[in-house]
Amino acid sequence: MTRYWLAFGVMGLVAACSGDEEDKATDTAMADADTDADADADADTDADTDVVDNASIRVLHLGPDAPGVDVFVDDGTPAAISDLGFTEGIDYVDLPEATYNFKVSVTGQTPGDAVLDADVPLTGGTRYAAVAHGYLADSDLVLSAFVENTEGIPAGNTRLHVVHAASRTPQVDIWNVTDPSNPTPLLTDVDYGADADLDVPAGAYDIGFDATDDGVPDLVYSVPDLGADTYVSVYAVNSGPDATAFDVNLVAHLPDGTTATIAPNPPPASIRVLHLGPDAPGVDVFVNDGTPAAVSDLGFTEGIDYVELAEDTYNFKVSVTGQTPGDAVLSADVPLTGGASYAAVAHGYIADKTLVLSAFVENVEGIPAGNTRLHVVHAAARTPQVDIWNVTDPSNPSPLLTDVDYGAEADVDVPAGAYDIGFDATDDGVPDLVYSVPNLGADTYVSVYAVNPGPSATAFDVNLVAHLADGSTVTLTPNAE
Repeated sequence: MTRYWLAFGVMGLVAACSGDEEDKATDTAMADADTDADADADADTDADTDVVDNASIRVLHLGPDAPGVDVFVDDGTPAAISDLGFTEGIDYVDLPEATYNFKVSVTGQTPGDAVLDADVPLTGGTRYAAVAHGYLADSDLVLSAFVENTEGIPAGNTRLHVVHAASRTPQVDIWNVTDPSNPTPLLTDVDYGADADLDVPAGAYDIGFDATDDGVPDLVYSVPDLGADTYVSVYAVNSGPDATAFDVNLVAHLPDGTTATIAPNPPPASIRVLHLGPDAPGVDVFVNDGTPAAVSDLGFTEGIDYVELAEDTYNFKVSVTGQTPGDAVLSADVPLTGGASYAAVAHGYIADKTLVLSAFVENVEGIPAGNTRLHVVHAAARTPQVDIWNVTDPSNPSPLLTDVDYGAEADVDVPAGAYDIGFDATDDGVPDLVYSVPNLGADTYVSVYAVNPGPSATAFDVNLVAHLADGSTVTLTPNAE
């Protein structure tokens, strides 16, 4: 990006002030040549009162599908600004009070090729931002001039000039959610193109955007401390050519003219825990060695409901109830992706040295209407590969899953209802164990684990443990022969 603003500003100032003012100064000097020093001082004071303060303006490119651009002022060449890219801005430049024509062209083209053309009146002593925003493809690309009120910031505060410049995003409410237990509204019913100033004590904030008018932020941004006694313009802008209403970044135009882009925080991950170690006692679960335990005295076949954690990798340790993280019998690092749901499951035998902690992704979204999604997991460490059958109609059995090894998982979407499910562990096409599974509800996600039922279980001692949507569990035993 190249700028010729300095030359333009000086030339404009000279053009506006040099001719008439020089004549007036000469006439005054000739008329008052014989006056005393006090009269000279009065003449100087009068001349000073005729000088009008300059305006200050800076420029910002927020057109998500627009290429780099050149900016021309009053058709002057070369461009006042060259090759300004998306989310790039410049520092303030001073111009005499006047109305200026701004033209915006694709980099390398002329003022005659402008995609934007706007007359911008500038008042002396006032600061402005000229901002290109909107989409070429949507025919809503415009050049707006926003007044930037940089004076009178309360001591110790940051003044945030908030601008809704995301043309594909509807009206929003803006919240301070730094304290999640006490969210407070900052601005309500902010339409595209609207702007407002907010004076806030300097510091870091979590700011939420609610675009669905339900009082719950759809997007949350972690805004760093921008400094005390500082003015920063913060623009909400769609993030790229293919952005949807909820693809919104914040672009902060900083006092030195640079910009910083703040992406929304990833949504939290959700995780629940289940104890399926048949010979393991009750356990405590520690996260990142934090104490007290995140989950206490979890017994065999017991589970918990989802809890939310920020996207990150977490260390999970499992210890016998009452012991410390340092006594853990299991330790595993579990990466969690924002927006995803997981189950952390301890399964296998201490005695057989097969006890492990596995993290299974639970695909709770996109369940076909009227269906139950069964997340089927082979967690019976002493049981070999199985085939799983739907034998609800004994005269017409149908395979659901084949060659399911220990530790394997799969999702099965079935119309909501009651089913008889058969397990064939001998690969002869005849179920060795049959379970009557009740109707678990439509539009519901249930994880169903095959697990050996106790310390002395054999390959054919297998129960089903259903981890229900509310975190509770139900154990299903095989039907009697």
